[in-house]
Amino acid sequence: MGTPASLQFDRKRILRLMFPLFLDTMLVSSIGIVNSAMVSSIGEAAVSGVSLANSIGNILIIF
Repeated sequence: MGTPASLQFDRKRILRLMFPLFLDTMLVSSIGIVNSAMVSSIGEAAVSGVSLANSIGNILIIF
């Protein structure tokens, strides 16, 4: 017994959207790395603040 045609069509559409969504998530996450690198010359407190803000931002991205 095969899968219905409509279900197979939905699977193809989902897979087609998967790569751009994955790429977007990786690029947004890499912004945190760049922010940490930019403030690393200022001091430990600045890096801690950026890391905390990135953690909160990543939680918001997940939900």
